[in-house]
Amino acid sequence: MKMKLSILLAFASFIALSSLPSCSKDTVTVIKNDTLLIKDNSTLTLFTEKQWIFDTVYFNYTGAGTGNLVYARGGNSNTVNLDNARGVFWKDGTEDDFTYNGVYLPLHWSFVNGDSSEIYSPPYPTYLPNGDYARILKLDATHLTFYDSTNSALDIFIYKP
Repeated sequence: MKMKLSILLAFASFIALSSLPSCSKDTVTVIKNDTLLIKDNSTLTLFTEKQWIFDTVYFNYTGAGTGNLVYARGGNSNTVNLDNARGVFWKDGTEDDFTYNGVYLPLHWSFVNGDSSEIYSPPYPTYLPNGDYARILKLDATHLTFYDSTNSALDIFIYKP
């Protein structure tokens, strides 16, 4: 009896597994306990389709150890309040951006070099009058650091689930 049950369970498992879709190279994203796990580590996948919020910002940044700290999330002596600012970059080159005061801006972006480490945002009236260039210094599933060469700023973002 146990042998028949074991064979039946093995057969049922085989049928169940064989009916699952086959593996592909598509990106697999899983959120478990507020932790983002991504199997595709390409710059485009890590950069896009998630909400980024400011963690820290330095103005007049020219290199390591330089610049003036103007914003730190949770800080009480910020000279700029970016608590409500956030952005989502989409794979089609659009960006949903919300400014520090919650104003929605439909921006655009594109990679401007072969290694996908620099992005350009074209001019947007009153917000980016001359466009903006930024180099990605750090990028993983939960952290994004830009050097904004147009404004000499270091912008450090964190992933917001």
